[in-house]
Amino acid sequence: MNDRELRIINLFPSTVGEFKLGRDFTQPELDYINGLELRANELNKSSKYSYVLEEEVLSDLKKFCYDSVNRYFNEIYKPKEDVRLSITQSWTNNAKLNQGHHKHNHPNSVLSGVFYIAAQEEDNIVFYNPVQFPYHLDRDSYDMFNTDNWVVPSVTGSLLLFSSKLEHSVPRKKRVGTRISLSFNTFWDGSIGNENSKTRLSVKVV
Repeated sequence: MNDRELRIINLFPSTVGEFKLGRDFTQPELDYINGLELRANELNKSSKYSYVLEEEVLSDLKKFCYDSVNRYFNEIYKPKEDVRLSITQSWTNNAKLNQGHHKHNHPNSVLSGVFYIAAQEEDNIVFYNPVQFPYHLDRDSYDMFNTDNWVVPSVTGSLLLFSSKLEHSVPRKKRVGTRISLSFNTFWDGSIGNENSKTRLSVKVV
């Protein structure tokens, strides 16, 4: 490159992985999810039960989520140690017309997932740039380098995986109908760090 050419070095990106289930949800799966008892949140409702992927009726969905989580983990994090990620809690979120979800992240978790059971056109999730700009500047166009947030469409049968510390929100639903997502958290299962640097940690998720 010459002296006047701009070279972009993309440092420390926040990655969001997307996986497709590749089939329709079965009627027993839908019956179970639709039959869960709900509690009110700030802008939507979520299931009172927070271990839904432990139920036998969702065993195939649990396998899909586990396979996706550990493929993402191995390809992005490239662990040297004998460690994997285990799903800790899992629950559903329901939003009707004009309902959404406030800006938040997921403490006590490594990766989090949002799996769309039912979504309509114009349903989205918004991820926020962890490097917040301390000023306002109008732009001619927006891209991953200059934006404060990024909108990702919500698609039925799609699973999104992302760092649990990445803040996100769900805009208020614009159409009549119910958007249903299955969310989950994960944590280390195995050993990380090493003894020489005094960072060894062994964790067993039960």
